[in-house]
Amino acid sequence: RYRRDVFVSAPANSVVIRITADKENALSLCANFTRRPFNGVSTKTADGVLIKGQAGSAGSKYAVSIKSIGECEVFGDSIVINDTDEAVLIITSATDYFGDIPEEKAESLASAAKEKNYLDLLCEHVAEYRKLFSRVDFSLTGRCDEEKFNFSEEYVTNLIENIRKNKCQTVTDMLT
Repeated sequence: RYRRDVFVSAPANSVVIRITADKENALSLCANFTRRPFNGVSTKTADGVLIKGQAGSAGSKYAVSIKSIGECEVFGDSIVINDTDEAVLIITSATDYFGDIPEEKAESLASAAKEKNYLDLLCEHVAEYRKLFSRVDFSLTGRCDEEKFNFSEEYVTNLIENIRKNKCQTVTDMLT
């Protein structure tokens, strides 16, 4: 079985995609972006792909970066990940609307997010989200179905408890 988790992280200014397989080395994928019509340029970077262009002749210039946390190969406009049980992709974008150089901004955001692991990105996202949207009290009771969620009961219990206490700063904080 495969599982896909996706969230948009305000703290990291990124879209984070995590794909997992329940068997060792069962996951291989090729990730790329397309935009139609697309008159821009796709460029291979040292650790990902950068797409840049302009939205119409008088529109904003833009750039989109896609990188992988972990091992990958880049072929043309595609990131290829082979024989793993987890893949995490980071997608960032930028425009020149606020005076930024889109390519530099998108690459900088992606590189900063790539320095973190998936759980740190998730924890930061949840903590930021709770600051804005913690008007509802939510609790889980009973046992967690470990197969369904692919997390241990202790992990889920600690995560929920630390999120409630707004202590979710890093994975280390979350698990202690």
